[in-house]
Amino acid sequence: MSGTKDCQAEFTMDYDPLKEMKAFGDTKAGVKGLVDAGIVEIPRIFIRPPNERAEELNMRKLTLQIPVVDLSGIQVQDRRKQVVDEIREASEKKTSLEYINHVTELGETLFALLSEALGLKPDHLKALECTKGQAVVCHYYPACGADNHTDPAFLAILLQDQIGGLQVMHNNQWVDVEPIEHGLVVSTADFLQFVSVNHRVVANKIGPRMSVACFFTGVFEPPKMYSPIKELISKENPPLYKEFLVSDYITKFFSKPLDKYGLDLFRL
Repeated sequence: MSGTKDCQAEFTMDYDPLKEMKAFGDTKAGVKGLVDAGIVEIPRIFIRPPNERAEELNMRKLTLQIPVVDLSGIQVQDRRKQVVDEIREASEKKTSLEYINHVTELGETLFALLSEALGLKPDHLKALECTKGQAVVCHYYPACGADNHTDPAFLAILLQDQIGGLQVMHNNQWVDVEPIEHGLVVSTADFLQFVSVNHRVVANKIGPRMSVACFFTGVFEPPKMYSPIKELISKENPPLYKEFLVSDYITKFFSKPLDKYGLDLFRL
C-alpha cells in the first residue's frame, strides 16, 4: 500500500495534466506526431494514475458479454420485435452494442429501432431531427489510450480494428468490448438524456490501434432546442436535464475535463 502511495505522490508532483494536455494540443501534431518524432517514453498524460490501476486490480474481473445484435430480417414483424427487445435490454444495461450484418441507412434504422424500444412510433426520433448532422472522427492510438468519457451526440457508431482496448463501464466495473470482425459498436450518447455509455480506451502492448467513429449530433443550424422526450416524462418520471442547443452543449462539453459527465452541466 505504501508503495502505491509513494508512486502516486511521484506521479502527481509538479504535474498539471490540463496544462500538459493543452501544450500537446497546441502542437497540432497529434499522437502520430509524437511517434514520428521518435519519442522513447509515453507522456504522462497518456498514463493511467497508479491509484486507478491499483483500484482496478482489486476489483473482481467482470465477465459481461457485450450484447451482439444482428439486424438482418428486421423487415419481418416477428424478427423486428425480437431485435427491438434486444436493443431495449441492452440500453437498460447501459452497455454498448455490437452490430453484425448491418443494413443500408444504418443510422436511421437504429433510431427507428430505438424509438420502438422506448415505446414510441418508429419515426419519433427522426421527427425530432436526431438523425440529422453527422461528424466522423478518425482515431490513431500508438500503444496508448483515451480517458473515460461519454460522447456529445445522440448515437455513436464505431468501426474498430482487431487490436482491442475499448472498455465500457457496467455496474461500476470496466468491461472489455472485444472486437468482432465486420462488426460495428454502437453507443447511446448524451443528447438522448436518459442513458449515455461511459467508455475509455486502455493501452496494450500491441499497436497502433485505429478506429473510425461516426457521431449523430443533431441540428446545429438553424439553432434547434433539444429537450427531454415529452412522451417519456411524467410526474413519477420527471425530466433530469435542461433543454439545450447543440452548439451550447458542445461548447460546454469541451470546456470541462474529459472524465467529467457532460450532462451534469445541464442537470435540473
